[in-house]
Amino acid sequence: MEKIICHFQLFKLCAVYLYKARKCLNSTMIQAPPLHFPYLDDELPIHPYSLIFPAIPDHGIELLAESIESNGQLYPVVLYQDAILDGKNRYKAISLINCRRTMNKQRLLSLKYGRFMYGESGSNIDLLALKFVEATNLYRRNLTPPHQDAIASFAQKFLDAIAQKERNLCSTSNR
Repeated sequence: MEKIICHFQLFKLCAVYLYKARKCLNSTMIQAPPLHFPYLDDELPIHPYSLIFPAIPDHGIELLAESIESNGQLYPVVLYQDAILDGKNRYKAISLINCRRTMNKQRLLSLKYGRFMYGESGSNIDLLALKFVEATNLYRRNLTPPHQDAIASFAQKFLDAIAQKERNLCSTSNR
């Protein structure tokens, strides 16, 4: 029961954050990111927090590519520290589409993406980025309870590293 409440609180926190982030991204004060064409441009790296969740298999990427081909990219890829925080499978699917379109001399798809808390820094932002990945992926996939526990264990390693970084910052600022 405690785990369910914890997951619900995490989901609620991220929902509030996503609402604020969408408002900020829709603001006219935010400059549009430069165009990026997966497959043609340099490949974007995957952020370590994104690796908490496994990539979908190749046949799933194929199905996702078909969906994006017919419906467009419905959700943007989210970057943090110039690496893919959320959307590694979408990125791979669009790369596959652009590879095919290059061979057929068709118009390429540009990536729809945004930056997570652009311009912010510190351990608090690292924690929010990690929670964002958990909240956007944990319930999106058909994960069994053992898989969820393994993911929580893997995420805990990042949480411990963030906490250690915070302690180090505090101890050096007190000197």
